[in-house]
Amino acid sequence: MPLERIVIVGNDDIAWLAADLLSRAVRPPFIAVQIIRPTDPVSPWATLARGATISPEAAAIWDAAGADELDLLRRARGNFTVGTVLQGWAAHGAGFLPFGSIGDPAAQIAIQHVVARHTRDQAALPLTAFMGGALSARAQRFAPPRAADASAQAAFDYGLHVDGALQAAASAASAVARGTEVVEAGIAFVSRDDAGLIASVTLDDGTMVTADLFVDCGNWLDDEPAVIDWSAWLPCNRLACMTRDVATAPSVSATLAAHASGWQRQASLRGAVIDSFAYCDAAPGDRPADAVAYRPGRAASPWRANCVSIGDGAVILDPIGDMRQNLAVSAIARLAASLPGDRASTVEAREYNRRTVAELDDARDFAIAHYRLNGRVGDPFWDQCRTMVAPDTLQARIELYRDCGRVAAVDDEAHGAPAWIALFDALGWRPLQYDSLADLLAPDEVDRQLRGIRDHLVAHVAAMPPYAETARIIGQG
Repeated sequence: MPLERIVIVGNDDIAWLAADLLSRAVRPPFIAVQIIRPTDPVSPWATLARGATISPEAAAIWDAAGADELDLLRRARGNFTVGTVLQGWAAHGAGFLPFGSIGDPAAQIAIQHVVARHTRDQAALPLTAFMGGALSARAQRFAPPRAADASAQAAFDYGLHVDGALQAAASAASAVARGTEVVEAGIAFVSRDDAGLIASVTLDDGTMVTADLFVDCGNWLDDEPAVIDWSAWLPCNRLACMTRDVATAPSVSATLAAHASGWQRQASLRGAVIDSFAYCDAAPGDRPADAVAYRPGRAASPWRANCVSIGDGAVILDPIGDMRQNLAVSAIARLAASLPGDRASTVEAREYNRRTVAELDDARDFAIAHYRLNGRVGDPFWDQCRTMVAPDTLQARIELYRDCGRVAAVDDEAHGAPAWIALFDALGWRPLQYDSLADLLAPDEVDRQLRGIRDHLVAHVAAMPPYAETARIIGQG
């Protein structure tokens, strides 16, 4: 029997994003979409998602669904961001995690190998010198590159910082306008048939709700989900967030600073700054008064029977990379492209789980790498982190980059090669050897190539407006 009805259960921001994206995809009433908003308090973890980073990949999903980027920026106090400055993670100084490429992505020899070849004969060069995002952030100059300029689009790719509550409100209005039915009621009982499929959900007012497919944003439909615990690798377990209004112009980059027992992240909205403090409760150091406890991990199988867990029901990830919304949006888009032919079908669930688990585990590895590869020698917490045994997938990445400066491409990765290269560099890791093809370049050719890349990026940045002007234009709507 064809899919006729999807029911989303959740009362946080991710539930509204799911309703918005799915209603755009299935166009009710072709497939009916209903969202049940439990009247229980929103989980403390979800309330911390006041600020959200939207990656270029997630932004592309919204764009393909017909969302208007500028409209979202204006509705949600949004701000462009070209990446994140890393401070205090290694002895060599600040690093940068760009959303854009590093060097020339079309070059035969990757930039980290050319820079290493230069360092062999001459003074070391920072890899940040060849990141368009890092140069843009340092100068605080930015405007989105023109669509016709492919090289600038790659070098200066960007994400968004938005107020998560305001974005959820915009998605709620969009979902309702597209025909999503909204019910506000508590969940009293979940009934399953002999095959384990959810047959119905009984609300606290006695109403019985049926659907072909349920989307669970927060473990409302499964009291005891099978969870794979990641806390042995991700030691921070407390998070506090504060939003404060500011009169200064927003920054076009976020900042992630390590401290004795964890880290602090700062991101700009228009007219506000969001500070997030994460720490390990077993480590010494100052503690925010209102921190929320969390335990990193993911669902063993996000799609079980006719119920798909998305958002906090699927994964609690250390927020060091602010990936909560991006992983949820990716999962929603994957689900929209994998809707089953009937409620009992299992082939779509197997493929969805394979791809989703791969993405979640890659995001986990990227978060773990901050701890495992840190260069904060002398801090007991960080010294202990460097002794952990990394997951096999991360250890393979570490060894490949350490030994030859390469980054493996994997299916459904949460972070591409530029992000991994930038993270290794920011944490002070340098390859033991570079690509032997770099030895084909004479020293003057190496200089000329690197100077050309640098001059090209610097010229682009110089042609961009001061970011304060770009932010002012955003706010004029």
